[in-house]
Amino acid sequence: MNSVLHNYCALDQLTLKSPLLKENSLDEVITRFKNIGDDGISLVEECVILTDMITSIYHKDESYIEAIMMITKAMIIEQPHKQPNIAFLYIQISKMDSDITIKIISSVIQELQEQLDLTATNDSNILHTNVAGPWTTIKLLTRFISLLSPIIGNKYLIAHYRNIIELACGMNQRRIILANLVLESALINIPYLFYYNRQSKVLLFEILTLINVAESTFKGNSQIVNLFQPFCFDNEDNSYTLEENISLKKIKLLLNNGLDKFNKIFPNLARNVYSVRCDVIRMHWSLRYPKLKELRETQYVKSGYSVTDNIWEESTYLTYESKFDRNKYLLEEQSLIEYDQHIIRDNVIDIVHNLNFNKKEASKKLIQLENYLGNAPTKSDEEYLKTDINRRIVTTITSLMLRLQYTNIPTVYYSTLLQELCKRKATMFGPLLGEQFRFIYENLCSLDYEGTLNFEKWFRLQITNFDFRWKWYEWENDCTCFFDMTYNAKHIFHQNVVKRLLNSTSNISDFKTNLPKPFEKLLNNKYFSEQQLTKNMRIQFKLEYADVDFNNAGLVYLQSCFDFSPIVANIIDFMKQNKSDRINNCNLETMNIFLEQIETDNFAIFNNFSYFALELLTQCICHCRRRSMSHANIYISLFGNVLLQLSEKYKIERELAQKIVLESVSIYWNQNISTSFLIINSFKQFDLVDNLVILEFLFHGCDHEIKVITCYDARQFLLNTLEDEMRWSPEINVFLFVRAYRLTLMVTSGALNDLDIGNNEDLEIPECKRYSCGTSRENNTRWQYFESMKLVKCLLRKFHSVYRSLADILINILKQVGITHRNTIHAIVSWVKECQNID
Repeated sequence: MNSVLHNYCALDQLTLKSPLLKENSLDEVITRFKNIGDDGISLVEECVILTDMITSIYHKDESYIEAIMMITKAMIIEQPHKQPNIAFLYIQISKMDSDITIKIISSVIQELQEQLDLTATNDSNILHTNVAGPWTTIKLLTRFISLLSPIIGNKYLIAHYRNIIELACGMNQRRIILANLVLESALINIPYLFYYNRQSKVLLFEILTLINVAESTFKGNSQIVNLFQPFCFDNEDNSYTLEENISLKKIKLLLNNGLDKFNKIFPNLARNVYSVRCDVIRMHWSLRYPKLKELRETQYVKSGYSVTDNIWEESTYLTYESKFDRNKYLLEEQSLIEYDQHIIRDNVIDIVHNLNFNKKEASKKLIQLENYLGNAPTKSDEEYLKTDINRRIVTTITSLMLRLQYTNIPTVYYSTLLQELCKRKATMFGPLLGEQFRFIYENLCSLDYEGTLNFEKWFRLQITNFDFRWKWYEWENDCTCFFDMTYNAKHIFHQNVVKRLLNSTSNISDFKTNLPKPFEKLLNNKYFSEQQLTKNMRIQFKLEYADVDFNNAGLVYLQSCFDFSPIVANIIDFMKQNKSDRINNCNLETMNIFLEQIETDNFAIFNNFSYFALELLTQCICHCRRRSMSHANIYISLFGNVLLQLSEKYKIERELAQKIVLESVSIYWNQNISTSFLIINSFKQFDLVDNLVILEFLFHGCDHEIKVITCYDARQFLLNTLEDEMRWSPEINVFLFVRAYRLTLMVTSGALNDLDIGNNEDLEIPECKRYSCGTSRENNTRWQYFESMKLVKCLLRKFHSVYRSLADILINILKQVGITHRNTIHAIVSWVKECQNID
């Protein structure tokens, strides 16, 4: 099945892979079949043509039907919105030649059995080969056979639904984590049983009986997982229960009082065909279902292997969508409980994930949804209907991008997919993406720490690929208002986006042309301010070097104001000439000669020569590698150990020496801190700096600013450092994670102390408007508090597998750092407890 997904998505691939396609007749059938519903002709007319073609091919050579089977299964998974068209086609074929339809259905049933078997496997290699997870594939295959209800015996369909629903109820009673998913995968398919079968009262009665039994057995999951909420500190009630999805109660309301309601939730296609009258084909089939014990044993395998499978059980993107629907930018409020909205969202998720290997094909299928889904429009509301469906596409993809649990699909896939949609239909999707940008921007103060990183990456990618065009003037007042408020989320967003865009383009003039004047001031932002660099110079030198130009990134000691600059140039020449020399002793001896010459000739100007020596050599390495990372690794491997040997010579403690190295790299790349962290990572790979020292450096305040809160690169590097520890270390250094947690709490505690509020006083995010100077300082401290709390939440969620066993230690640290604020303690303790229950 999995090879089908990849090999039969495009006709040219199918032609290459299958020897059966040498004859033009089959080639033509595949082409028309693959594009069913796309040509604008009526479904009945199209199916008449395809029926004649398929039956003709089948009677020429029965083996040809294998190719038809494979493309059918691929389209069921990759193009779920076309399932009604394909089902109608096989219903028509059954009238002319039931053997063909029986073979297709048998093939689908066989695939369904294989996927049911996969739900009870622990073999990660098999699970990794599935583009769609087994439960997602079961859902889509079940939908297809449900659409064939006019020609399939009721007893088989009822038996299948009974087994799936009973399995879900059994899982629910034993608190197996996939229970909600399994139930909802059945509930969302039930209306498809009546898509072409509006007259079967027996089928309706049997389904209602199943729902009544399940309703008395299945207990809705009302657990709130705050760690997974993309928006924090929201005053609105974001409680999540099964009722927010497709519930048993809602399905009953949909099915009661006749089936005429389906005219409202299915498109004009169903109203044209309405109900199909045909004979039930004679075939018998049965399925084996996994045992509860087997599912219990595999419940911990779900994350990462079947990304779509865990979509429905989490509340994360539902909360985001409902929040967006309350936003003023919507033309008309849409209720999430409407079934047609669930259908749109379900199809979007399946297309996005099941075609993740080809974003161009995925975008093409998403654009087709407006022709397949939604109510049958009148002429007056047709444009609004298309906008509404496309808005649902954009909000769903964006909410998937903001999901916070583990996924094996990189978040950049979602942003590039949205970009592709915008390129294909700019006039339609451009404004919809603008709505998303504005909504998230207005809620930045409550957006999760990791969610902010994802949004910044998406925003930069989007406008970079569209010549930096954005309505910057909308944010101009905010840029002015919050310019001096270091920890305001909008200011953090402004400075990170503008600075990183500047560093990622060679066309600086065009970029600046699109920026209003208030944003131009952000272009001068550096990791270290000139005041901080001057302070650093005073640690090393007795003289004041007023002529040093700190605006030029790079090695300042080459400037003529330093008398020893010619020797520095000699050091660089030596490094370049000996970059292929692996004799470190020679390197050390030569460096000692150079450094001793500098110290001897200029001994009167130094306060701390040992500090200067390490900084100089580190920055010389940076200077020699500035052309590429491969050069960097060469020079670090050759001269990195010399740094350690020099620190031993000057009797500098290892931890302090590493701190000097980190600071020196960051000073050299002060204007492009992204490169700085790449170099730091190379130093780490050569065991020249430790993760613990990196951690301390990231949390070290500079210019009265904690960079791990305000700098995008520092924020990302913190998470990357901890992820590397999880991924590559044979034994995880638990102390590293405890230290990250403690350092974050110290930021929180510092903010609370500065605010000097009572232990029982409520803290609210300040409104985003202009304040007086005194009030501004207080609100900046409040923003610091909330940003640090976001980081606490992010750490506990992202690395819960480490923190879950440290609950007592984590709670005790709250007391050690002096946090006594009641609501703060309550929030963090609840997160600590939640991370123990995350699988």
